[in-house]
Amino acid sequence: MMTHFLKAIVFAGVIGALASSTACAPIMYDADLVGKVIDAETEKPIPETVIMGSWQKRHTTLAGGHSEAYDALAVVADKDGEFRLPGQGFMFFTSVGPAGATVFKAGYDYVIINLNKLHANDGVVKLHKISKKRMRRRLPPRHNGGTPEKREPYVREIDKARVMMGLKPSRDWSRKK
Repeated sequence: MMTHFLKAIVFAGVIGALASSTACAPIMYDADLVGKVIDAETEKPIPETVIMGSWQKRHTTLAGGHSEAYDALAVVADKDGEFRLPGQGFMFFTSVGPAGATVFKAGYDYVIINLNKLHANDGVVKLHKISKKRMRRRLPPRHNGGTPEKREPYVREIDKARVMMGLKPSRDWSRKK
């Protein structure tokens, strides 16, 4: 017959195994992504660059796993190319990973960043100008998650690139919603 102590140990072990098999972090802090966007050649700031942040929710099991969109938010750099993408802050018992972001400006190649890349480059993101031919093959990725309003600056910037290439924008921005 098991004692209450042994039952408690078995219960704690089962809970621990379940938490680890679902990739659930007991506590996580998702910090703000803060930086500056500059032209790689001239090293001048690139104003109004769009930073599209996205968060993924991981579902891991013993048989494998997958991820799905959790949230998304686009912010626009100021006239000095500086930006702040707010993080999710403290999260408890979550399977949501830290933010990743696509930095994009029409006429430039996009860059994908995270907190580690940003710190490694002292908060500076360098964008390279791109030809129309290469732009056609390298439009930035679409992002899911969040509301359409949260993604709107990013979609508008992609549409600017589409117009630069002689394509139609994905929607008519002159009309009111």
